[in-house]
Amino acid sequence: VQPCVQSDMSANMKDILTSNSCKNEIAASYVDDSGQYLVSVKVLPLPDQHTASVVYDDLAKESAADFGIWCPKDGPGSSACDGDYRSATIKQYREQQHRYVILSVALAVNHSESSAITPWLDAAAKKAVDVAGPDNWSGNQ
Repeated sequence: VQPCVQSDMSANMKDILTSNSCKNEIAASYVDDSGQYLVSVKVLPLPDQHTASVVYDDLAKESAADFGIWCPKDGPGSSACDGDYRSATIKQYREQQHRYVILSVALAVNHSESSAITPWLDAAAKKAVDVAGPDNWSGNQ
């Protein structure tokens, strides 16, 4: 569990989360078996489904919003948070499930700017938002 607003997020991202009462998030990171690629995932529990829709829609209106990344403290993937990762080739996805907004960011740990890795990053970031959210059933929202 981490604060929703992180220092490495873009100003517009911080504004959207602050204005919609996002206090804490669940943050995790996943590194592929080769240790070359990192996927950072954040699950934002918002007060209700309407607020989650507002956050999701506000993000859609932004031409660029940096979700920030969460890195392991040590081991494979930990160096992705060293230096400025913003110049790297990055893919981000977002999804809404009930009162939750799930964000993912995929990038090469070495901050590669190669466009050749874009398809892999795109697939990893998209899959992460699809599988990382909370399980919700009717009556359990």
